[in-house]
This record gives sequence, structure tokens and C-alpha cells, in this order.
Amino acid sequence: MPDGGVFISRRSYQAAAFAVWQPSAFPPPAPRPVDPGRHPWLSEFEKSPEAAFGDLIAGYSPIAPYDRLNAAEAAEILFGQLPADDPARMSLGWAIFGWLQKRRRETPPQAYPQRQRWIRQVRETFDIVSLLGVTEVAVELRRNFVSWNAWTRDLVLEPSRDARAGYWTMLALTQPLLRAAAPDIDGWSLYAQWLQICENAGGSLPDHYLGIGLIGLRRLPDAEPGGEDPWLTGLAWWAAARRPTQDQFRTQWLALKSLYPRTPEYWRDRVRHVLSVPKFRDQGIVSPGWWAADPDFL
Repeated sequence: MPDGGVFISRRSYQAAAFAVWQPSAFPPPAPRPVDPGRHPWLSEFEKSPEAAFGDLIAGYSPIAPYDRLNAAEAAEILFGQLPADDPARMSLGWAIFGWLQKRRRETPPQAYPQRQRWIRQVRETFDIVSLLGVTEVAVELRRNFVSWNAWTRDLVLEPSRDARAGYWTMLALTQPLLRAAAPDIDGWSLYAQWLQICENAGGSLPDHYLGIGLIGLRRLPDAEPGGEDPWLTGLAWWAAARRPTQDQFRTQWLALKSLYPRTPEYWRDRVRHVLSVPKFRDQGIVSPGWWAADPDFL
């Protein structure tokens, strides 16, 4: 199956060759004189970016007063306001990617406390890529979807220790970055992935994965007219699989509807279009279907 597919067999995972990390892909910039307006830890980061990033993600870095924050929150504060040409900001991408490559070559700890901490660090690293829009890393992680997706598949313990959810969320949120940075990557190539996440949320996937699937569908490249159709479809796939109560569906629907001010006539037209396909028609589902929970559809 070409890279970007959804179903990854264990055999294909074992056969996938791990990409060789080459520091030359993201060469570190030359250090600059100390700027008193920057956190002093950033100067240490510039000297050894990958090692310093490892300390940051493990909670060992001297970054007071931000040392009580989790690593992703601290990184957002430390790096988020830096200009694009700041040496620390320019070094962040290859430091993150190098750190992730090393983790992927490791065997995760088996003892629960150590495994829990190890997975949390991987999850927070994906969160940092999303929060800071680290484009070069987002491109590499998307371009090699098959191997990274297979690697994160088993790195799941609980909602806050779930590297798979972190990876998928990062892919969803960084789709707009790839449109400009990597135009050779089909912006819609994960469409089936997002739909299947919606469909399986509450089944083979935890309930909260519905939000990941819907974010992925909402962040696809614009598809006007009917730009809302992808996430309306995802909501319908979830409802068809889970058969939610009216209250459960209304909760999900109204939270999204409020983000897209449209007329009732518009929504009725789009839902009619979404439910007209054989997947729903063959199940006897006709418009407005689950949207009957909204008075605007009556």
C-alpha cells in the first residue's frame, strides 16, 4: 500500500526500513551573542540542541519559572515568540527529529512507571510540533506516515499517555503547513484515515478519538462549495457506527455548528447531500437522519 494508507499490517511494519537520520537535513545555525530578552536556557540549547531538548522533554532543564509546566507548554513559551531566524528556533526542528529517531530505535521500557514516562515524553514531543508549527518535522513525520504510524500504534496506555493520539493530532493540526511546505504531498491523502477514526471512536478506539478525526477533516484543504462536507461526513460515519442517542449526537453537532455560522437552509442542503451516498442510503438513513435532533431540521 502506498505511503499515506490507513491499514498497517504487522508484517509491513516489520519490513519498513527506518529512515536514517542525517543531521545535514537540518544544519544547526551559528550561535549568536546572548540576548538579555531571551531565556538564558536558550543559549545552552544552542550549544547542544538535541541533548538540551531531551532534558527539556524529561523535565531536567533549568527553565524557571516555567519548570512547573509540562514540556509542551514550556516549549511554547520558550520558543513560541522567537523570530524565525533565531538560532534556537532554527535548531528546534532537527533537535526534535533527531530525538524522535533515537526513541524509535529504542525498545520502550517494560516496567509500567518507566514506560508511562517514556510514552508521555513521545506524546509531548508530537504536541510541541503541533503547538509551534515545526514545519520541517511535520513534513518528515507525514511523508513517512507508514513507519511512524506503525511505531506509535502500540504506544498507548491512557489518554495522557497516548503517543498514537499525539501523532494523529499532530498530523491533523499541521495539514495547512504542508500545503505550502510540501506541495508534493496530497493534502487529501489522509481523508480515509480521518473518516475511519471517526467511525471507530467509541468502538475499537477510545471515545475521545472522535475529536481527532473531526479535527483532521476540518483541517483538510478547502473544498468549496460544501467545505463543511468532510466533517459532516465524519460525524455521520460516527453516528452510523455508534448509534448515539439524540442528546449524544446533539452535543457533538451543536459544538461544531456554532463554529460555522450558516443558515438553516444551508445546513439542511449539506446534510441532504452527505446522507445521499450509498453508505447511508443502503442502511435506510435519509435526511435529516440524526440531525433531526436539531430543531432547525424539522
